[in-house]
Amino acid sequence: MSRFLELMNRSTCIMSIPIMVRFTSRYGWVLVFVAMLGNVARAAEPWTLPRAIDFAMTNSPDARMSEQRIRAAQAALRQANAAFSPQLQLQSSYTRTDNPMMVFGSVLSQHAYNPGLDFNHVPDADDMNVKGLLTVPLYAGGRNIAGREAAKAGTEAEKKNAEAIRNALSFEVARAFHSILKTREFIRATEAGVHAFETNLAIANKRMTAGSLLKNEVLDVEVRLAYAREDLVRSQNAHALAERALRNLLGIEQGDFTIADVAPTVNIPDAGDFSRRPELAAARHRERAAEANVKHRHPIVTQKQVKTIQFPRKSRISAPKPFGSI
Repeated sequence: MSRFLELMNRSTCIMSIPIMVRFTSRYGWVLVFVAMLGNVARAAEPWTLPRAIDFAMTNSPDARMSEQRIRAAQAALRQANAAFSPQLQLQSSYTRTDNPMMVFGSVLSQHAYNPGLDFNHVPDADDMNVKGLLTVPLYAGGRNIAGREAAKAGTEAEKKNAEAIRNALSFEVARAFHSILKTREFIRATEAGVHAFETNLAIANKRMTAGSLLKNEVLDVEVRLAYAREDLVRSQNAHALAERALRNLLGIEQGDFTIADVAPTVNIPDAGDFSRRPELAAARHRERAAEANVKHRHPIVTQKQVKTIQFPRKSRISAPKPFGSI
């Protein structure tokens, strides 16, 4: 009876698995469908200026390149800090020979000479060498410190450079966004002008038919209508170029791209103080990095005499002696 109940429970568990999978998959499809609807709604939403700037900060190629430069500078800083850490090197080698000269030399080096050694039939000699080298930097004449300071200054310079790129990217996105709005107004104005001249041309033709208007005046209206249509084409072309410029800044090549008709108000910045601009801060950090690199790589030159000073070095090395056997 207990065996039968155990088999029933096992079969119940096995039969319940597809039901749970079906239940889970059904809700999974529901979640996927809801996510797709959210993405579609997000894509259909008009692009506002804050949304465009936020999107450009994370998806623009320039922003991604600046982030990679920061990571490279941080890696260089970690490499410079590694110069202060102990270094452990392990080396091993194995040789085997039956050359009488080398065998005799190996016997002498190991103080194992035997007068009964037959040089016409020498045995094989093998040598296994294992060596460990531990280097602890104690003093390098300021070279490592200068390298670390240069790496720190380079990292800060890249951060400020990334901030400058974000500011320039925000400015370009805002300019492209307002250019789209401006070209839209130009299109509306030129379309109104074309409509007005078309109406005037229709009235001029009726008046010419009635005999109250000369032919040259009708031709003058047609010329003005042609100019208005040319201005409309130019406005449409400028709108397409501005939209393409914004697409390039955002990194969007294809898909629906709708720009909102309303632009946020912009506060005028305070004029006068430019000392905190990231470009100037990045230049100051690069200057520090260059000075540190001079201390790190080049000799010291005084005003009285040109003198090359070698950086003294001192390290503590601990290594076991090699061992071998015949």
